Amino acid sequence: KLVSKVFICYCGIGFKQSCADYSLFTQVHGSSLTIILLYVDDMIITGNDEEVICKLKHFLGSQFRIKDLGSLKYFLGVDIGTFESKGLLMDENCAVIATHAEKHTMENPKPNHFEMDAETIWWGDFCKISKALLAETGISNAEIACVGVSTMGAGLVAVDENCMPLMKAIPYGIDARAEKEIEYMYEKYGEDEVIQFNGRPLCANDVPPKILWIKNNLPEVYEKAHKFLTGSSFMTARLT
Repeated sequence: KLVSKVFICYCGIGFKQSCADYSLFTQVHGSSLTIILLYVDDMIITGNDEEVICKLKHFLGSQFRIKDLGSLKYFLGVDIGTFESKGLLMDENCAVIATHAEKHTMENPKPNHFEMDAETIWWGDFCKISKALLAETGISNAEIACVGVSTMGAGLVAVDENCMPLMKAIPYGIDARAEKEIEYMYEKYGEDEVIQFNGRPLCANDVPPKILWIKNNLPEVYEKAHKFLTGSSFMTARLT
């Protein structure tokens, strides 16, 4: 209800909602650019025209009960890569304050099978990098205004109700274990229906064949799984 009300409110005063990220709203008037990023009941407002921003905050205050927490301070970004994870801290002027990297490995237990430990690598690297950046700079976690995390494409991991991994994570298209599952899905649904639900032809990078592979080859994991999460979904769940 809140998101719907905010959407109507923003669009009513000329903001456009991003098609790529529904929590992102932008407004452009000549050379003036204003950006709003909404997350649950928090929002970040930025832009290049302080007068417009002040008017916007006044308007929002007339529509919602809001509390202005002041200017943002620092932003933390972490990317979980194939063989290395990297992180950085930057300030509100986009100046990089510090960087840190953690190397890791990828397992190859058999041909076409590649695996990563979501707990020790995906989540573990994030924790190591975050702690290292805060320790190096002396910045407290209370000064971090926003956290951004990216991971390797369509990686997949099955988790229980506590978001604990039940298996090694299957990374993106480098893993080709689900070839038979892709063939089966084409035979069962046909090319047109496959493209309709997947948006394009199936390949080793896609999640549905991987889930079917787990069902066919790891039935005990499939039965215990509460959710099947991509890398970004896993990290978001852990952070929230």
